[in-house]
Amino acid sequence: MSAVRRSAKGGVDPTPTPVEATPVPTGPRSQIRNNVVLVSRGQSAQILFRVDRAGPVLVAVYNRLGQRIAVLQDGSLAPGSYNLPWSGQGQYGQAGSGIYVVLIRTPDYTDLQKLMLVQ
Repeated sequence: MSAVRRSAKGGVDPTPTPVEATPVPTGPRSQIRNNVVLVSRGQSAQILFRVDRAGPVLVAVYNRLGQRIAVLQDGSLAPGSYNLPWSGQGQYGQAGSGIYVVLIRTPDYTDLQKLMLVQ
């Protein structure tokens, strides 16, 4: 919301005056390092994300069919930056080669990131 200011000539100054300023977070809220994972070389994807406000956080991996194959985080986290590795291990063993989607859901945002797993 902005207040109306009068110009020196008695008219209305169209420049908005901020009533309340809130800091805007900078940088990406989530990203994946090593988004091409070569399992045979012992690599893992690094899933980095930021939590701005304490609350429930879900980080899960899905295959192309939309089936959840791994849950990396499901619970409350304090504000801060986090790094979760994923080497292709799923709920039913090692995941096969393919493209996967990582869902990151925090109290403030939901994000999807793609990664490729190569056997």
